[in-house]
Amino acid sequence: MCPVMTDEKRRYPRYSNHYLSLSVARPGIRGIIRTNPSAECMNFSLTGLQFDSPEKLTPGEKLLLDIEVGDVELHELHGEIVSSIETDGGNWCHGVRFCLEDAQMKKNEIHHALLLIEDKLKSADAYGS
Repeated sequence: MCPVMTDEKRRYPRYSNHYLSLSVARPGIRGIIRTNPSAECMNFSLTGLQFDSPEKLTPGEKLLLDIEVGDVELHELHGEIVSSIETDGGNWCHGVRFCLEDAQMKKNEIHHALLLIEDKLKSADAYGS
């Protein structure tokens, strides 16, 4: 389980994962040669997310993320590992920053989908789902 950060100053609220489905892949040929890590999303915000994985990833490592909540899907969203913390269970808690600048052509569409995901998670938090 990822540790809860208490001293950080976020621009956007963080929501627990609820029904968020996450797949993580390495871009390019590295994703073919190296196994892609299994991942369980711990929380989500408009700028990034945290996931728990048995595999250690390195800050600065680039990833491709598939995110799905209900009928909202984002495929091959670029992300970058910004933190990796080993947890008590021997897994790793990874912080990921979304890299929208890598997708200039679709930046508005991606931001709209992130807002829809946030809205679904916010609603789930409000109704205790």
